Amino acid sequence: MGRYRSLFMMGILLLALPRPGELRAQAGGGGLPFDSIALADLRDFRTPGANWRTAGSVTADRNRDRHLLAAPGSGILVNLPARGREENLFTAWEHGDIELELEVLMPRGSNSGIYLQGRYEVQLLDSWGVRNPTSSDIGGIYQRWDPSRPQGLRGFEGHPPAVNASRAPGLWQTFHIRFRAPRFDAAGRKVANARFVHVVHNGVVIHENVELGGPTQSAAFADERPQGPLMLQGDHGPVAFRNIRYKRYTGEQLGLSNLQYRAYKGAFQNLAAATSGPPVHEGAAEGISSLPAGATDRFALEFDGVVSVPATGRYLFDMGLDWIDNDPHFTGRAVGGGRLTIGGREVLVHGGMDASAVGEIQLEAGDHPVTLVYYKNRSSNRSGVSLIAEGPGVERHPLHAAGVTPVAVKELIAVDPAREPVVLRSFVEHNGSSHVQAASIGDPAGVHYAYDLGQGALLYGWRGPFVETTDMWHSRGDRQLALPRGSLVPLSASPDLAVLAEANLPWPDYAAVGRPYRFRGYRLDDVGRPTFAYQLGGVEIEDRIRPAENGTSLHREIRARGTPNGGTLYARVAAGSDIVRERDGSYTVGDRSFYVAFDRGSPRPVVRPTAGGQELLVPLRLGGDEAVLGFTIVW
Repeated sequence: MGRYRSLFMMGILLLALPRPGELRAQAGGGGLPFDSIALADLRDFRTPGANWRTAGSVTADRNRDRHLLAAPGSGILVNLPARGREENLFTAWEHGDIELELEVLMPRGSNSGIYLQGRYEVQLLDSWGVRNPTSSDIGGIYQRWDPSRPQGLRGFEGHPPAVNASRAPGLWQTFHIRFRAPRFDAAGRKVANARFVHVVHNGVVIHENVELGGPTQSAAFADERPQGPLMLQGDHGPVAFRNIRYKRYTGEQLGLSNLQYRAYKGAFQNLAAATSGPPVHEGAAEGISSLPAGATDRFALEFDGVVSVPATGRYLFDMGLDWIDNDPHFTGRAVGGGRLTIGGREVLVHGGMDASAVGEIQLEAGDHPVTLVYYKNRSSNRSGVSLIAEGPGVERHPLHAAGVTPVAVKELIAVDPAREPVVLRSFVEHNGSSHVQAASIGDPAGVHYAYDLGQGALLYGWRGPFVETTDMWHSRGDRQLALPRGSLVPLSASPDLAVLAEANLPWPDYAAVGRPYRFRGYRLDDVGRPTFAYQLGGVEIEDRIRPAENGTSLHREIRARGTPNGGTLYARVAAGSDIVRERDGSYTVGDRSFYVAFDRGSPRPVVRPTAGGQELLVPLRLGGDEAVLGFTIVW
């Protein structure tokens, strides 16, 4: 027990951190649809230079500097600069406040940038493997520059990303940016600085609420204005973009006025019953909240008023009831409900089993009567209601009263493998399914993975911070989920080894037909890294996963001994929408999401089609000898 005591008591650093926001974010999420830049041609841009073109696909050799090849077609925007062809690219439209999503592919050693309003840069750079990023690395908000300042101080106000979430060169990466433009008074004087509300890189929040006193270095314009074009830098190095989507905002919001409330008391089971009797009290309301109920349990509230709509168009409303959570005692039961109507038309109905409900409606500019009703029939210390609105040029904003809706704030409980590796048993979610026989393995090298012990499946790899365990240890720890905190590369959730009677048989789903795996535990090496052991029919298997390439990748070695029952033992190394063999013999998987590079001397892989794409299989011929398969997953 001494070795395990060291692992679980000395090697884990538990961090109770303030929780102003999540490290992980969903780029784009719900809401109204984004507008898109059409990349069938370059018509959405101002006088594009000869270095810019559209392409149908791109490839980049990860072992060669600034190498990028573009195939004819559309859907991808490509910059291929050369002497005399190094122009930046500007959108034909301008923006103030904006929410921007895009994907970018950086060749090795290349450099570019995303300039909001042509003035404020989010840096693009091949920063793969950088342990301590600066504002000059990918995702950094680039420094400002003043040549009149003393030497060494001319660059200032740069903001490094909180985490280096970079992918390897030649892989697609995602950005989600919310930008608030500077504000000016009627005389044109600036009264508020530009601000990056947040920047999300490959699913990880790297900036929140960063103010900029002025344009960053190499901006297209030295002044500041309410609007400006989006600029993509073209004078530094080759780069590719795709799926450029945006929402431009005017700063206008919906307004509520003439609010009246009626409060009801009782254990209501539906909306009709909630307001069928006389109210216990009623009156004018200062805002939408549960305060007028005068109770936290078994009540209903109905609000009537006027909503002022700033522009004609499609509007989305999102209603939340904060007492509806993941408590298993109430799963499948309605513990409340609600309804929103505008102008006599039903916008949404909240069924009371999910935390929120969303509805859309076409509205004309002007004033409309609005009614909101909801009820609660569950005992808990939370009774908050929220109502969020979004519309044409109108950013998502709350219509409920500020500061009166209770918010359940948890401390973020994080695990940090500060001094030695950590093997943390937990549930792990993958594509909406919970893997209950799982472990998350953290390493001081900064590269981690999640593993399904029940079927020998590698679920995720990631770099950066290890895991959040708030759902495991907060309150009753009902969910028992460990949540990765870095930038994830999702891998297959299916068993990674199987015996196939014929080479063309589909890969088995052991969750549906029963699992022939017998997990035999794991042993720790001298530094605390596990090697997993299990039995598959008549074959004994060892699975060894270790950090590789200075902590940027994962190396996996599978050893098999014995006789497979009824066929040939195969390893499914990867599965994705497509799998392409690169010039160096490695493979890109899932639309250039990650690489697989096989060790020299490993069995030859086979790419074969599946119902959803392709898979990369390797036959392990045993014949009484030990078969060894080694490969590195690079992202």
